[in-house]
Amino acid sequence: MKQLRWFWIGIMLLLWWGVLFPETALTQDAYRVFDEQGMEIEVSPEDREKIYEQLLQAEPSEVTYKSFLWEWLQEWKQDGEKEQVMKKQAEIKVTGITTIDNDSMMTGTNATGSFEKRESEYILTYAEDTEDGVVENEVFVCKDLVKVSKRGVVNADMVFETGKKHAFEYQTRQGAIPFVASGGRIRYNEKDCGFFTEFDYTLAVGDFVQECNMQIEVVYV
Repeated sequence: MKQLRWFWIGIMLLLWWGVLFPETALTQDAYRVFDEQGMEIEVSPEDREKIYEQLLQAEPSEVTYKSFLWEWLQEWKQDGEKEQVMKKQAEIKVTGITTIDNDSMMTGTNATGSFEKRESEYILTYAEDTEDGVVENEVFVCKDLVKVSKRGVVNADMVFETGKKHAFEYQTRQGAIPFVASGGRIRYNEKDCGFFTEFDYTLAVGDFVQECNMQIEVVYV
C-alpha cells in the first residue's frame, strides 16, 4: 500500500508540474493539426511555432487536453477496483424448508464456494455432494428475481420471479420431472463479512403443490 501511495503522489506531482510550467510538458512536437474531416494537416515550421505560442497563451476553457497516460491510469484503477470486488471465496450455507399439507421438512447444505457482485446483482457458486454424486450450483440473485442452475447428476435451470410463473424440467438419471415455479418475495442483504438472501416460492407438478422457502448465508473467507 505504501508503494502504491508514493506511485500516485509521483503521478500527481508530474501532472501539477505540467500545469505550472506548460512549456516543459507541451513541446512543439507534442501536438498535431487536423482539418474538419479529421485528416492530419502538414504545417510549416513557421506556422507550427505560431500555433505553439497560441497554445501556451490559450485560456484553460479554450483547450481540451487528451492524455493517453491519464486514460491508462484511470482504466488501470477501475480494473483494480473490479478485481478487488469481483470474486470472493466464501463458506455457503443453504437451508431449504418444504411444506406439504402443513407438514414441513428441512434440508441443508454446507459448502465452500465463491461470491461475486456485479453492481446490484449477486452470483453464488458452490458444489453440493448428494447421494448420487456432485451437483455444481450457480445462484443468481437480484431484485425480484432468483435463478438457480444445477449441473451434474441432476440438471435444471430454475427461475423464481416475484409474482410470475416459470416452467422448467428437473433432469435426473431416472428421467425429467416437469415443474412450474411461482415466485414469492425475495429478500437479500449484503454485509461487510458476507451476504444473506431468502426467497419464497411454490413448485407444482400437476395438482401436486409444495410451498418452499430457501435461505442462503454467505460468509467470506
